[in-house]
Amino acid sequence: GLNGMLGQQLRQVLEARGHTVVGATSLELNLLESDVALRQKLEAWSPATAPLTAIVHAAAYTNVDGAESNPDLAMAVNKEGTHKMVLLAKDLD
Repeated sequence: GLNGMLGQQLRQVLEARGHTVVGATSLELNLLESDVALRQKLEAWSPATAPLTAIVHAAAYTNVDGAESNPDLAMAVNKEGTHKMVLLAKDLD
C-alpha cells in the first residue's frame, strides 16, 4: 500500500521522475472488498482527462506471526487480493 515501505519508496522515485502518483492506503482500497467496489475506486482515480497508465500493486499482508495464526486472511489479501488487482488492471487496459 501507499504507506508501506515499498509504497513510500515507489512514490518518491516515480514522482522524482515526473510521474503523477495516485495511491491508497488499506483503509481507502481494501483488497477484501468486492471486485465491483475495487473497480469503482480505480475508475474514480482514472478520469478520462488523465487516465491511469499503470497500476502498481504494493499491498500485502506482511505480519508473519499474524499470517501463521490467521492463514485465511493472509491468503485473502496476498493471493486473492493480488488476483483481483491483476484482473482489474487487465480489464481496465
